[in-house]
Amino acid sequence: MSATPRLHTAGSALLDRARELRPLIEREADTAEAQGRLTTPVVDALHKAGLFSIWVPAPIGGAELSPRELIAVFEELSSADPSTGWVVMATTLENGTGGAYLGASRADRRG
Repeated sequence: MSATPRLHTAGSALLDRARELRPLIEREADTAEAQGRLTTPVVDALHKAGLFSIWVPAPIGGAELSPRELIAVFEELSSADPSTGWVVMATTLENGTGGAYLGASRADRRG
């Protein structure tokens, strides 16, 4: 066995949640396109499923998916509606990057 640490993996639960949202996302896609933003039901479902925190570091309450896991979630959402996939990708990368630079003192103050 190698002494090299393995890349963290969070499992498939969040990918499964993204798959479960596919019917809703597909149903709302035309409305979202017409209004120029994701619909409230889709945004609420994405929040409820925890998909906006998939790259937020675990110490501050995120899922901290690996890059491979992130891409699988983005791919699933983008297959249902490219705009939904893009919004989640952009949001999670921003949230995760911001969270990674909070520092230990800020990370201890979550909640």
